[in-house]
Amino acid sequence: MMVEEREGYKITELGEIPVEWEIKRLEDVVLILDGKRKPIKKNDRKQGEIPYYGATGIIDWVKDYIFNEPLILVGEDGENLRSRVLPMAFKVSGKTWVNNHAHVLKPSDEANIDYLTYHLESLNYEDYITGSAQPKLNQAQLRKIIILLPSIEEQQKIAKVLSTVDEQVDNTQHLIEKAKELKKGLMQQLLTKGIGHTKYKQTELGEIPAEWKLVSLESISEKITYGFTNPMPTTVEGPFMITAKDIKKGRINYDTARKTDLIKFNSELTEKSKPRLNDILITKDGTLGRMAIVDTEDICINQSVASISLKNNEVDVKYLFYLLSSPKIQSRILLDAGGSTIKHIYISKLAKMEIFIANSIEEQQKIALILSTVDEQIESYVQEKAKYKELKKGLMKQLFTGQLRVKL
Repeated sequence: MMVEEREGYKITELGEIPVEWEIKRLEDVVLILDGKRKPIKKNDRKQGEIPYYGATGIIDWVKDYIFNEPLILVGEDGENLRSRVLPMAFKVSGKTWVNNHAHVLKPSDEANIDYLTYHLESLNYEDYITGSAQPKLNQAQLRKIIILLPSIEEQQKIAKVLSTVDEQVDNTQHLIEKAKELKKGLMQQLLTKGIGHTKYKQTELGEIPAEWKLVSLESISEKITYGFTNPMPTTVEGPFMITAKDIKKGRINYDTARKTDLIKFNSELTEKSKPRLNDILITKDGTLGRMAIVDTEDICINQSVASISLKNNEVDVKYLFYLLSSPKIQSRILLDAGGSTIKHIYISKLAKMEIFIANSIEEQQKIALILSTVDEQIESYVQEKAKYKELKKGLMKQLFTGQLRVKL
């Protein structure tokens, strides 16, 4: 079937593109400088201020350099070629040293370096990658990569649009980091000094307000336990099974959690494996001490997760969550952990661990409110950053095919 060409566009093997755009192989628009790169064993590196680059970015700092000009690096090997968690192509400038895990490209005069960097980052490399266990983009395949090349002026405009979005991403990341620093300072102040206190006392855990008290975790808890040890079946529908890997960044990640059979959930699991709403979960095996508050009913936990059920109205759950997440308490949890290869939190030690708490529930709630407000601000920034990244992704798809044109 004949495909009708739109005015100003032409039909090519890559689909419909603007008539003035050219289809090029990467080797036609760059000089490949791989022959100059040189790996240095870690023990042989002399520490300095020159960035030492690998497949996905800076991995160290060294004293000497190989290159001293604007260049594009493209990852040569590693899982990132498929996962794309980190940048695949990135621009470097100034004095740099590059090891043998990144290709080194110097664009010709017909290719704007920023445009080409963005274009290379936007591509799907699956057709060019060799190897399964260890993915690799060798130089022969690199040379064959097909790119679309508009005029140099249009390249510059496209790069400017995308760099503007990148600036918003960077600005939002800066706000996230500032908010996290604010939270860190507030946690240090509020969880050790409280609100409005003038008199303090020395304890074995440090200086705290005179009205505060030291208590064991078990004295304020109804129960402290951990989840099931016998395997449960995985099903498409049913209650969520929460493991240590599903608890990250202060919350339960239901996207990674598996589900189990409802009948077996009701018949085979005891209450110790079924945390209640507002119980605190803490990872006890492997990566220790990650926290989350249970925010939904009918879930279960396995043995890698401990749960803390508080006594009614004695301690605010969010206050205790922040207290247990604080660096001082986290370091004590890790110090008490056992195991050689894989670390474990022992429930008996966790239960007897002493903590300091504000004497009044009102002060606890005020502290929790301040910290949760900062957390909400951080989350709003994180979502804003994600929106900008999605916007960039959509723009790249349209700009690098000519479906969206910039004004010249």
